[in-house]
Amino acid sequence: MEVYEGDNLIGTIKEILQPGANDVWVVKRKGKRDLLLPYIPPVVLNVDIPNKRVDVEILEGLDDED
Repeated sequence: MEVYEGDNLIGTIKEILQPGANDVWVVKRKGKRDLLLPYIPPVVLNVDIPNKRVDVEILEGLDDED
């Protein structure tokens, strides 16, 4: 599935980790390190399975390359 923040393609979900209370999605990005996104409501805004699209909001501190 492709991961978007607004209209910007962030990458694709490569793996889903289950470390404890919340799943963590590993997002493969082009030219950058993988991004770890917790599957929690403030971050994951919408999952559109038919269109293979996930809308997210990357909260401050989640992306150490910004």
